[in-house]
Amino acid sequence: MGSRVLIWLALTNLVLPGIAQPQQQDALAEKMFLSGRNLMRDKYYQQAIQDFKSLISSYPASNFTDNALLELGRYYYHVERNSQEALRFFQQIIDGYQGRDTTADAYYYKGLLLSEGAGSDQQLQDGLANFLRTVQFYPNSLVVEDSLYHAGLVEQRLQHYEQAAEYFERCATEYPSGVAAPSAQLALGDALFYMGKTDRSMQEIQRVRDLYAERPDASAALRSLALLWRFYYQLKIDPGSLYKSQELVVPKGPALIQECGGMVFDPNQVLLFSDPKNARIHIIGSDLRVTGGLGARRPAGVFADSDGGVVAADETGLTTRERFYPLTWTKPEKHESQPVGDAEDVIRTSFGDYYVLESGRVLHFSRTLVFDSVYAPGSGGGVESISVDAQDRIALLFKDKKVNIYDRRGKLVVSIPAAGPGYAFQDPTQIRFDSYAHLYVLDRALHAIHIFDRQGKLIYQSVVTGMRSPKRLAVNGSGDIYVWDDKAPGIWVLK
Repeated sequence: MGSRVLIWLALTNLVLPGIAQPQQQDALAEKMFLSGRNLMRDKYYQQAIQDFKSLISSYPASNFTDNALLELGRYYYHVERNSQEALRFFQQIIDGYQGRDTTADAYYYKGLLLSEGAGSDQQLQDGLANFLRTVQFYPNSLVVEDSLYHAGLVEQRLQHYEQAAEYFERCATEYPSGVAAPSAQLALGDALFYMGKTDRSMQEIQRVRDLYAERPDASAALRSLALLWRFYYQLKIDPGSLYKSQELVVPKGPALIQECGGMVFDPNQVLLFSDPKNARIHIIGSDLRVTGGLGARRPAGVFADSDGGVVAADETGLTTRERFYPLTWTKPEKHESQPVGDAEDVIRTSFGDYYVLESGRVLHFSRTLVFDSVYAPGSGGGVESISVDAQDRIALLFKDKKVNIYDRRGKLVVSIPAAGPGYAFQDPTQIRFDSYAHLYVLDRALHAIHIFDRQGKLIYQSVVTGMRSPKRLAVNGSGDIYVWDDKAPGIWVLK
């Protein structure tokens, strides 16, 4: 929340119209607005809200009323995280103050609210329309840059990669000094990759490092380049050096770690490690030392989304950074609600839906953790592992050793049989996607990791000498592989 508050506070100076006529009402309205804005800057939120609301009710036709509405909308969006209340204020500007500078901001924020809360393609389209209104009708607005970037993100979620690339490129080239430019440049590379243009994708990602070396996006660009180079160049030149080192490391921390329920890297490349025995989700640094953690019950699979949110499957529910959420579901044949028995793993899509692996079946919950349905492809009770990629494709590893990948509508798009050209699974125990949708299959019996491309073709496999009982798998942004070995116990790191 902190970064959003800082951004919001920085924006408070952006919209301040001149007073058209020296009228007494406008002078009073200006005084109330400036008072409220200063109080907001100093984080005296309730007093500021009182000033803004008094201005709106007392002087609805003033030159400052729409600014007060905008400040209130920003407050409820950035600070309170109250989407409905924020949207109410932005909509008042759109309905009553067309043509003013604040209208562009209102459309932009409405686009954010609709796209972030979208549960369907149509709702994404509604959010997109608001971003494009800002771009089309208010080309000189300070929020056009961000509107282009977020329009690209929406098109990317809709898998309209050519249109997404156009918006990202416009954002990066028309506003090269803007805050969103590095992220747009990096996203342009991602869109080009999904268009099948890997060479140009890497060129555009390299530009992030060339142009924005001091920005955080440069580190993300380096990781992306390392992963893409590994599979699209190094694999062809020298496949034997794809993973040059294989090292067993024992995590060091205040408690002895002997069991792993799940591992995942967050966007900052911090390893989150579920420790059922110690009832913790450990935060592990790059040196594999425990630097902190979250309390839990008996955590299993753990998931981190692109915004840094963390959720772990934990006995009868889910544990987040904030609290434990018990889950209930309904068997179709019984029509009676019952607690989740033993949550084994969890994923979250870009639409905010949760999919929980429990007793071999996959349960679908809404973004508010209300049970929706038993996920049809995983309803037979034979699912061993689950993962989701950046396109919201869901992969299921079944107990009969096959892997199926379904698009966000539940349509089967890729099927990987138990045996195929160059491989034969013996005891596949876990699957994970990397950031470019390559699928990794951990085989306990073979002490091996099989890697498949987005079309389900085997591109690489690595057998780790010395590995005894691999159980859990994680892949970082560079494509380095981390495997928990139950009998070591420790983490094998393949770099």
